[in-house]
Amino acid sequence: MTTAPSYDSARTRPAPAFPLPDLTTSLPAGPVETSPAALAEAERITASAPAELFACLLADQESESALIAARRVLTAFLTPAPEDEAAPGDASAATANTAATAADADAEAEADAVAAHVLAARADLAAALAPLRDHDDPAIRAAVLRQRAPSP
Repeated sequence: MTTAPSYDSARTRPAPAFPLPDLTTSLPAGPVETSPAALAEAERITASAPAELFACLLADQESESALIAARRVLTAFLTPAPEDEAAPGDASAATANTAATAADADAEAEADAVAAHVLAARADLAAALAPLRDHDDPAIRAAVLRQRAPSP
């Protein structure tokens, strides 16, 4: 006498709706294939001044070169800085640590100033955009909800 296979595990553990690893929400850690022209343009974008880089990334969010530049910016922020390799008892290490602590305090104060500026800009934008959100014209509301400028 043979017994039928048990399907209990299929009922208790649902099959994933997508193949693993899930690349719908994150990119693989490996290299990205791009065109040489996009690489050159991304190099130009990332070599520009911070304000110009920021403006470019905000203005162009869908081109290949902008996406490469954005990945480079994210990688720069997410990559930890190399550790100080001086010996623990070294006098120059103590001086370097004191200077690093002062630099960290300055960087933290600067980060707080940037955060305050961003919060103020966000409040200004929210006040300016509030009338658009409640606008009577459906075409304007649709454009606002799409987060895109209307086509010319």
